[in-house]
Amino acid sequence: MLKSTNLYLFVILSLLIAPVAVLAQENDMLRDVAIPLMDGLTENNEGSMLFDSPGGRIIYAEASGQNAAKDVHIYYSMALPSLEWSIDQSASCDPNLVFCIKATRGTESLLLDISVTDNKTIISYSLVPK
Repeated sequence: MLKSTNLYLFVILSLLIAPVAVLAQENDMLRDVAIPLMDGLTENNEGSMLFDSPGGRIIYAEASGQNAAKDVHIYYSMALPSLEWSIDQSASCDPNLVFCIKATRGTESLLLDISVTDNKTIISYSLVPK
């Protein structure tokens, strides 16, 4: 009975997560960070920085667009776990931000700061070693 319940839960969760994984694969990826760029966002290539050291990578990237900040937050809250990122639900944001997402995967930490300036949503992606 327990085996069939676990199998049933696995199938249901797989069906729920699969569309997010496909969505993540269909979109453009951020140049230096292996996460999808949400449709409607444009990466600011001049605002990116990559530093590779023996301690790990440090990457800063930025994207912006007319997407609603809430939609951006929902998109990345769904997409990141499908890419094996664990989201810290208890993370607190800088009070000047609309939303933020803090996540970890392996030896890296990812922070997405989501703000709105002049009716434009700006997302800052920071990847650092744990």
